[in-house]
Amino acid sequence: MTMVFFRSWPKLLACTLLLGLAGCGDNTSVWVNGDVSYQGEDVEDGTIFFFPEHGEGSGTRITNGKYSISQPPGATAGVNRVQLSWSRKTGKVIHLGPGGKGPDIDEMKEAFPPKYNSESELEVTLEPGNNVFDFHLEE
Repeated sequence: MTMVFFRSWPKLLACTLLLGLAGCGDNTSVWVNGDVSYQGEDVEDGTIFFFPEHGEGSGTRITNGKYSISQPPGATAGVNRVQLSWSRKTGKVIHLGPGGKGPDIDEMKEAFPPKYNSESELEVTLEPGNNVFDFHLEE
C-alpha cells in the first residue's frame, strides 16, 4: 500500500499543479484604465462599460476624468464595444410634488450623443495584462 502511495504521489502533485494553474490565471481577463474627456472637459462623474463580442461586459465609474478596471474579474480580452455615460445638469430646476410644493431638483441630461452611448461606435482591442485607453472625444 505504501509503495502505491509513493508511486502515485508525483502524478497527484502534477495533477494538482495543473488544476491550480488552470484556475489561477484567466488569460481573457485584463486590466484597463485611462482618461475620459468630452468637448475638452474632463468627465467628472460618469460611467464606462466594455462589452466584448462574447461574454459578460464590465464597467466602472469615471471620476475626475479617470477610470480604472483593475480588480478581478477585470475586463475581457479581445474586441470590446465601449459605452460611455455622463449625466450633467441642464441649468433647469424640476419642481416635485403636487402643485410644485415638493423639493426642487436639478434637471439632468445625458452629455454623450448616442454614438458614444446607447449606439456606441467606439471599439478597442484589449490585450491580456494592463491596457491604457484614453477617450478624448468631440461632437
